[in-house]
Amino acid sequence: MSNLQQQALTTWKNFMCSGIAMQRQYADKAGLKTESVDVISQIIQKMAEESARSFEIQSIMVRTFLDASEQNLKRFNENITMYVDWQKRFTDYYLHNLNNNNNK
Repeated sequence: MSNLQQQALTTWKNFMCSGIAMQRQYADKAGLKTESVDVISQIIQKMAEESARSFEIQSIMVRTFLDASEQNLKRFNENITMYVDWQKRFTDYYLHNLNNNNNK
């Protein structure tokens, strides 16, 4: 997970938990039951965990894509180098034989 993703997730979680804590405080002062607030806190915790997991999977996918792209570019570069070398040798061979045939 990138630092930006981690910071965004931490900020979101802090924002939500702070709001719930304030609601709980007001509910307690008003004498209201707060069991639903506990359930909401658990849901937010689970959402934060799942979001962190999702960000981690996305990061792995991006790294895998970048690694594969790098390998493909390396292979392509090697193929270009080999093709140019082959083309040079073929041209040299052809010109050498052409010159030998013309000198006879």
